[in-house]
Amino acid sequence: MSTESPAGVSETPDPPTYVYSDGSILRIGFSSLTQNRQWSDGADVPDYNLYITADDRGWPDAMSPAQVLSSLSGYTYEHDCSQTPDYAQVDRDGNPTIVDQTFGYVYMKVSLTAASGSGDLSIPATLFCSPLPAQPVVTVRSSDARQIMITWPSPELFGAPLLGYRIYMDDGMGGNLDLYRELAPEEVALDENNETVILPLYPLTPGRWFRLKVGTVTPAGESPPSSEAPPTPVIQYLPSATSVHLSWNASAEDHDYICAVYGYQILINSSDGLNESDVLNASVMSYALQGLVPGTHYDFQVRSLVGAGFRDSGWSSTLAGGVPSQMLPPVLVTDFSTVSVAYVGWTAPDMNFGQPVGYELYRDDGPGTRMRTEPDSSCTATTNCVNNTCDLVSVSLVPDATGCSVSALTPDTLYRFQVRALNQFGAGPLSDIAEISVGTVPTVQPPWLADADNCSLNWRWYPAAENGRLVHSYEFKLEASDNETSLLVEEVWILNGSFDEPRLGLQLSLDSDSWPELVYGRHFRAAIRAENELGVSAWSDWSPTAYCIPRPGTVAGLVRDPNVDITAGIVQLVAWDPVTSAIAGSSDWDELGFQYDIWGKPHPNFGNVSWESLLQINTHEGDPPVAVTPSVAIDTFPRTPLNSYWAFKLRLKNHNGFYGDFTPELHLSTGQLPSAPLGLSGVANDTVVLSWQIPNLDGFVPITHYEARCNSDPWEKVLNTDLSHELQASSGSAACEVRAANAVGTGPASSLTVTVP
Repeated sequence: MSTESPAGVSETPDPPTYVYSDGSILRIGFSSLTQNRQWSDGADVPDYNLYITADDRGWPDAMSPAQVLSSLSGYTYEHDCSQTPDYAQVDRDGNPTIVDQTFGYVYMKVSLTAASGSGDLSIPATLFCSPLPAQPVVTVRSSDARQIMITWPSPELFGAPLLGYRIYMDDGMGGNLDLYRELAPEEVALDENNETVILPLYPLTPGRWFRLKVGTVTPAGESPPSSEAPPTPVIQYLPSATSVHLSWNASAEDHDYICAVYGYQILINSSDGLNESDVLNASVMSYALQGLVPGTHYDFQVRSLVGAGFRDSGWSSTLAGGVPSQMLPPVLVTDFSTVSVAYVGWTAPDMNFGQPVGYELYRDDGPGTRMRTEPDSSCTATTNCVNNTCDLVSVSLVPDATGCSVSALTPDTLYRFQVRALNQFGAGPLSDIAEISVGTVPTVQPPWLADADNCSLNWRWYPAAENGRLVHSYEFKLEASDNETSLLVEEVWILNGSFDEPRLGLQLSLDSDSWPELVYGRHFRAAIRAENELGVSAWSDWSPTAYCIPRPGTVAGLVRDPNVDITAGIVQLVAWDPVTSAIAGSSDWDELGFQYDIWGKPHPNFGNVSWESLLQINTHEGDPPVAVTPSVAIDTFPRTPLNSYWAFKLRLKNHNGFYGDFTPELHLSTGQLPSAPLGLSGVANDTVVLSWQIPNLDGFVPITHYEARCNSDPWEKVLNTDLSHELQASSGSAACEVRAANAVGTGPASSLTVTVP
């Protein structure tokens, strides 16, 4: 393999060898320098020079290695395949082109180096950035005296091209397994689905028991054979980042009398170098390794010790880490739970250097049932949220999940739950059991002021929604604010009950004696919360603002407005008397927030006719508040036809929403005033006798009477059936008037002047 070199030059080293690759990273190994690799002067060689290229037609200068590997880092090196220099393509300065050789070829050489100089380069190693092909699974399909037909599914190649297969077989008499045949891909047959390899082995000697293995070959190397001595160790991860458990199975030849195994050793390769375990008994098929450095990469190999020496398995590689630690028991998150849905929450455990994958929640089906053996399928969480749109998937696929909703549960029932975390190394241990009762804390609506007079406030609230558990207690919170100083004062009243004797009263009356902060001029608002055995609800929303103000009095002077022209079909509601501080109980209009509340209905009642609120008008507007004109026009046509009546009444509302008493009812016709009487004439002697004709327009309602006078004397009422009237008048000129009246009122007058003798 090598030739002797002059003094001061090392022996030619073996080329690098493939250890592991995932396609993007290529880990290579070197021969130990402490074994038959020394300078001619006897000094151990400490370092390697490593040369890398993407094309073996171009190599870096011997004085420009890609890496100088001091202390050999455990005799391994990792190369980033996507950053491979191509010395067949260099720029004018001799710098190589960097190419991506992911799932591609990489070529490497090494030389030994020490203080006295560098040795010869090894022969090139042709390597491939890809995992080794999967181990074939071989079965015997058929056999006869001279032939065995074997098959195996086409193995996973992990992105590398298939170069062929190697068949290893003994002589049928207990001999060594030697290379029997090497086959190119085109030399093997596939089944009709092109999924399974079918291979006949012949001619064979009759009467013998043959042992064989199959290996798959790609540029990355040869897969582990279909049978090994012993097979590559299986890593069983523990809930710890500092320990690992290895196990392996002995293959058939381990029990062969020719190649009997008398013991095993575990080889551990890491950045600390290559280490060996103590010799294990041949009956031992597992090994627990402690003291790993968390986050460090390790390679493990099982060495079978036989009489002729040893045989090594393939390498198993891992990062020092473990399955997640045991979690704390899950808890009920009442904010997201309902009567039949339990939102079960948890806290992430120590992931022991593993990448989180998700969680699994287990439960029973209620009292007297066993824990389920499969995780609850209804336990889902959202992920991949984009523009407020998310995917709803199993919580086992959501690494950052902190809980999930378990639906379709029986209300008021106790269930048992356990949870465990998943990471790249597997599933951690289940938590201790948590007993969770279905339901949640109560939900409440805000209270309201049911009655108030000055600073005596009576608050009420609706019963809380129990959500699966009896509500037994309430808390009432009242906040006072002073507009001028923005002072906030808050007090909470505890209205305790118990499970056996829950509080049934849903009201609280307070006055200045029970709470001195109830002071005139302040604003108040209230909130409540309720308690059941699962906990206390959130505070309700605040109630509307309340005030220390008296109930309003009664408005006076509700009449038809004489200052507005009357049109048929429109009722004019006259100016009632403006509200006074005596009626309101205060002159602080901006604080009291008074409104006129106007009601009406057709009159008289025909059938089931009810009063209805027509409109509300603020008593004051603007800043500072200015009293509004206390009048309004309300069109009742066509609901109230001509020659009919409408009834009105009015009351005052304060800022607490409480009302004073209604005014007396006012009944107004929907007609209009009559026109002036026609053809007025008069005869004067000792008295004045006036005569007239009926008006052109009666106002759509009957004329109820006439009125007459002379010289601004008081009006005298005349029956609606009479069209003349005698009046007393002093001698001289007399100005006389006559007018008609109906239910709406008195119309315009006709006038004339007569001379009294």
